[in-house]
Amino acid sequence: MRHKQSKSTLSCGALPAHYLWPGLLALAGLLLLSLPASAQSGGKYLDASYCSDTLQANPRSDFDNGSCQLWKLVPDADGWSRLQIKSNGKFLDADNCSDTIKLNGKSTNDNGSCQLWKFVAGADGWSRLQIKSNGEFLGVGVNSGTDELKLNGESACENVRQLWRLVAAGDGWSRLQIKYTGAAAFAASSPTILIHTGSHYIWYTKKCIWDAHQGDISALFAYMDRAFSQIVSDWGIKPSREQYYLWVDPITGGACACSSEDIHKVTGKEAPGIAIAYDAFFNGSKETKGFWAYAFGTHETTNLLTGQLDPGWPWDWWADDKSPFPAMTAVRVEAELGRNDISAWHGAQFDVGQQDAIGAKLYAMFKAIQARYGWSIFQKMFALLKADGVQWNNIDSGHNPSLILTAYVTAYMVLGSGDTLQDMDANFFSNAIPSYEQKLTASVLEARKNWKEHGDDAKAFRSGLCLVAHGYTDSHLPCDK
Repeated sequence: MRHKQSKSTLSCGALPAHYLWPGLLALAGLLLLSLPASAQSGGKYLDASYCSDTLQANPRSDFDNGSCQLWKLVPDADGWSRLQIKSNGKFLDADNCSDTIKLNGKSTNDNGSCQLWKFVAGADGWSRLQIKSNGEFLGVGVNSGTDELKLNGESACENVRQLWRLVAAGDGWSRLQIKYTGAAAFAASSPTILIHTGSHYIWYTKKCIWDAHQGDISALFAYMDRAFSQIVSDWGIKPSREQYYLWVDPITGGACACSSEDIHKVTGKEAPGIAIAYDAFFNGSKETKGFWAYAFGTHETTNLLTGQLDPGWPWDWWADDKSPFPAMTAVRVEAELGRNDISAWHGAQFDVGQQDAIGAKLYAMFKAIQARYGWSIFQKMFALLKADGVQWNNIDSGHNPSLILTAYVTAYMVLGSGDTLQDMDANFFSNAIPSYEQKLTASVLEARKNWKEHGDDAKAFRSGLCLVAHGYTDSHLPCDK
């Protein structure tokens, strides 16, 4: 689920990020952009600081005759090239295909894709520099407010931070210059603005995004408030707050349940909520424009409220790494709100063949549980957890994943269902939940009964100290002390 903000990355929800690709420049066309330095205006240059392997954006330098800033393209195949620096002959590299940009010797890691780059045409002689490994673009401090070199999806408002051009320096070498000229000028040209205050979401984005896509974005104002209200009603919960923030992210691809640093800078307040990439609001199928925004928005609202209930849900089978409960909820809510078109396609993404077998099994389990019991199983479960004062991060010293944590969660699911553990085990839990043991869940149920009916130690129960993994509850150690 893209999981922090300022950069929005997809966690959260197990849907693939997507990108829009502009036309590609051929190498020959690129070389036409290598204008003399006297013809250039722009910002800093890609620099190996004092000819080390550390790369920064720095002012023009003649250190070591300029070799720390001089680059040339070394063609590879299919329009991709390496960028080689003059000072030591190394290449511009995403270290081990990560987001760390540095100089390395020639590498064949992932068939060389961590070092293969392509210029993607922009306007007025500027281009984006795209890496082959994950399709992202090299920028200076995109979505961070610093001059750090970063890889990101294509940025709309912050495009000046991703636009480069070659400045010819002679003998086949060129400097690589960024268009971005500084934070002050950038902030003035691309302010963060409030665009809507709804009953549950306060919306912000960059002015340039709003100016270009006002109609597409505003089409979801009412839907997002309805989705929030529907989830709250289905689960029978009262969130800790009625309003959260929604950041329409200028970076393409994905969404997250996260806090927005951009909104925080404007309001001076923490901004918990969700973020959705701006292009999600106009991408989709011919029949359903903005499909991604509906699917991401519902899914991340579910993630947001799941975390508000309790941040410690088992990440191996409930939410986070595996996210089947939020996925099931989102798909059902989309249908409840009359968007069967979105619900059907969204749900298909979690079937076998679209994700790993364990994730598909878990999604099928939650789907079957909801079909049998409706929302009442979860309403009762959440109400009992609140009444009992149980918080997942206190169970088993906060270990997650954990056999004991799974035993507690499944025990409360049994309590919410009104059925026996044997029924839930046979129909749902067995062979679906990776960290599940029936005997351990039975131990939790017995420990809770001892606490409620015989006055055993509530603190011991709420921490999981009553249990011995792979074993049983011993009513003499330590639950009755």
